[in-house]
Amino acid sequence: MRARKVAQHIPSRSKVLDVGCGSGLLLQYLPVECSYVGVDQDVAAIEQNRRLFPRFAFQVFDLTTATYPFQEHSFDAIVLAAVLEHIQDPLHVMEQLFRILKPKGQLIMTTPSPVGGHVHAMMACVGLLSRHAAEEHKEFYDLVSIKRLIQPAGFIVQWHVPFQFGMNQLFIVKKAPTFGR
Repeated sequence: MRARKVAQHIPSRSKVLDVGCGSGLLLQYLPVECSYVGVDQDVAAIEQNRRLFPRFAFQVFDLTTATYPFQEHSFDAIVLAAVLEHIQDPLHVMEQLFRILKPKGQLIMTTPSPVGGHVHAMMACVGLLSRHAAEEHKEFYDLVSIKRLIQPAGFIVQWHVPFQFGMNQLFIVKKAPTFGR
C-alpha cells in the first residue's frame, strides 16, 4: 500500500532516487518511462534487486556517508519511505537530499506517526511484531517536528496526509522558493 501511495505522486518520466529501497517494491508502481536508482545499506537486497530488475540501477549505500555520490540537482523525485525514523542524523540526510534534488523536484516521505510508533512498540513487546525493528526506531515525527527538521535544510512541506488509520503519514516536500537567495 505504501509503495502505491508514494508512486501516485511521481510524474511520468521522472528521474527517481529510492533511498532505502529494500526489495524494490516501488518499481512495480512507478509511472511509465521513469528512470530509477535504488539505494540501500542491505547488500543482499541490492544484489537480489540487481538480479530481478537488471535494467535499473542499484547501489549499496550508507545514509551516514559524508557526501552522497550524486551530482547536484540530479533527481526529479526522491523517495524516503519508512526510512526517516531509523536515521541517527536526519538533518545531514535532508541537506544531502536538498543538494541532489532538482529545484522543482519533490521529496516524498512516509513515516510512522507518533501514535503508530507507540502501537508498533507495544505490539513488539507482546511478540506480534519484530522487537528488532522496533528497537531500530530513533524518532517518530508529526507534522510540526517534520517542519522543524526539514526547514534548516531548505525544504517546506507542500502536502501531508495520514494513512492506515493515522498510524502512518505521507509528506510531499519541496525546496523553499527563497532558500539560499
